Amino acid sequence: QRDLYGHFGLALSHPLYYLVAFAFQLLPFGASAFKTNLVSVVFGALTVANVGLLLRLAPGRRTGAIVGAVAVAVAHTFWQHCALAEVYTLTTALLTLELLCLVQYARTVRPGWLVLLMVVNGVNVSNHLMAGLSFLCYAGLLFVLTIRRQISAGFLLLALVCWTCGGGLYWGMVL
Repeated sequence: QRDLYGHFGLALSHPLYYLVAFAFQLLPFGASAFKTNLVSVVFGALTVANVGLLLRLAPGRRTGAIVGAVAVAVAHTFWQHCALAEVYTLTTALLTLELLCLVQYARTVRPGWLVLLMVVNGVNVSNHLMAGLSFLCYAGLLFVLTIRRQISAGFLLLALVCWTCGGGLYWGMVL
């Protein structure tokens, strides 16, 4: 439909997905529909890789990470989303990247991971508003860390500005 601006309503617009799908149209092979489906395939593969890395980093077991990644890869619903031109695998790739940022923050206690988390979540909002649900959790975490003086109020503001910039594609449409 090429409805980048949400003429059917902002809730139906997924500007990041559309821009990525438009970029895939530049590939020198395959029909347009194939290239659009390829977006789901590529980001589905990234999701599986991210899940494997998450499971490797969090509990630290290689076997569990492999089993978990394979389980996601062969799960019926996920497999189906990887075979259709839909926004969901881009959403899951970004969500698992957000979780990787959280794991890295927990491992290092470096607040830069929280800024990256907010940027990625903002970008995810430009793909699907479902990312707003995880934003509420992240905002709550940042608020608690600010109250506990583990991050400064200025850092909290920086993280929120980064989130807003990350979601700029969507927020620009709203404005």
